[in-house]
Amino acid sequence: MTIPIVFIHKGNQDYLHHAIQHVKKHCRRVVLIGDDTNLSAGAHEHYNIQDLYTPELRIFETQFTNYSSNSADYERFCFSRMFILREWMRVQNLKYVVHLDSDCIILDNVDKLFDGTLAYMVIKDNDNIAAGNIAISCVTTEFLDVFVQLCFDIYVNKTKLHIIQPKIDFHRQTGSPGGICDMTLYYFISKMIPVINLTDLRNDMSSFDINIHDPYGFNGDYTYKLVSGVKELEIKDNTVYAKTVDGKPVRLNNLHFQGNGKRLLKAFTSMLHHQQTV
Repeated sequence: MTIPIVFIHKGNQDYLHHAIQHVKKHCRRVVLIGDDTNLSAGAHEHYNIQDLYTPELRIFETQFTNYSSNSADYERFCFSRMFILREWMRVQNLKYVVHLDSDCIILDNVDKLFDGTLAYMVIKDNDNIAAGNIAISCVTTEFLDVFVQLCFDIYVNKTKLHIIQPKIDFHRQTGSPGGICDMTLYYFISKMIPVINLTDLRNDMSSFDINIHDPYGFNGDYTYKLVSGVKELEIKDNTVYAKTVDGKPVRLNNLHFQGNGKRLLKAFTSMLHHQQTV
């Protein structure tokens, strides 16, 4: 049985359509948990976010405090996605799925990349940044249970607020943008339960892209070479490689077109499709 790929998204932006169409080449069950605006996005299955709201999610949302320079609505929904995914997996009786952000694509068959083990990207050993990234990830019911409980312990009963307090203080004292977000909790969860860090090199010497604009990777902050703010990429034999700072090609298993990189997603998926059909 193939591992499902799940997108969770509000709205009907073009990049969502292009991401889904590309990902369907690599997975036989692509699911969109969305809203009434994106019924036509092309996923194999569509579910409505509102149908997956649970009493505990409503409690969390009413108790949520925004410790970020981003808007409260934006940050609240980032957290809420995992509650929604957890409920969908409960209804579907699934123990694990692959989650993709709606501006992220995979570049190989999902069942070759993941085996059901918890895996996502973690920026190593930096409690001030404190970032785990599930833009591409294999998430498990265990992980989601831990995440939901940690949300309640931090935001509702506040018994574990102390975990994030140093980062809150860091941003307040330095005036640094950002702050506490769902990625903060993913980072601390990686210290609580075993997680495969997708930024590392795999046994086949491939790796995963945390952000097409970000040089971070298996060698730390400056792993990949950027050209005009974007990874230097090469497509060869339908395979995508990123150049490291010392010029070595590393095969990528995904691309994450975060932020203004979304404008590149359509062109890149079109280029990949052309390579595969010539």
